Amino acid sequence: MPQLDLEYTVCILQRDVFSFAAKSHRQENGDPKLIVDVTETNVMWTLANLDQGVPEIVSGEPQADRIDFYFRREILQTSFSQFPNPRSDINSGMKLQSTSSAGTERREGKRVRIVQPICRFFPVESVKLMVNKTPPFEAVARDAYLHLDIETGPAKYYGKEIFEFHFGIQADYQVNSLQGVGRSQARLTLSHELYSTILNELYWALR
Repeated sequence: MPQLDLEYTVCILQRDVFSFAAKSHRQENGDPKLIVDVTETNVMWTLANLDQGVPEIVSGEPQADRIDFYFRREILQTSFSQFPNPRSDINSGMKLQSTSSAGTERREGKRVRIVQPICRFFPVESVKLMVNKTPPFEAVARDAYLHLDIETGPAKYYGKEIFEFHFGIQADYQVNSLQGVGRSQARLTLSHELYSTILNELYWALR
């Protein structure tokens, strides 16, 4: 299973009685990865190494569930060939008009400058965030939207703004307790059609 280098992963889940937030940024000594597993029935995308990030306190803010991950453009250009070949044709019906993510990354966060909206994909069959905290829990969503656009990475890390491919998940989560989990991770289940459609959009956006 290929493991592709991400630049940044952030996961936030808030409820009345608890909150979970973790980020793993390559410029803060994190090592965020996207693991791709193609099976006979679907394609699994796993966001790994969430536990290496810097925890954030987000209590007291309105509910703001999100899972976002970013590829640095030039890194994705060199690693794109590591994605396994699709097993299905693309399905243009799974592409919806894009929406803008311009504004703030968090209510109190830095500005996000969108460079190029690409599209939304639907449906992601399932999204599961498994959290190794006390107590351990999972947040599960069905039929999620996956947003894709190109944004800027902040100059404070790189000396100048860089371009990043941003994936953001829009979903309604149900939270369940777990008996235990090894490491915190987020997992997306894609149909072969959706996986093929996403790769096709990335291919043309990277040209």
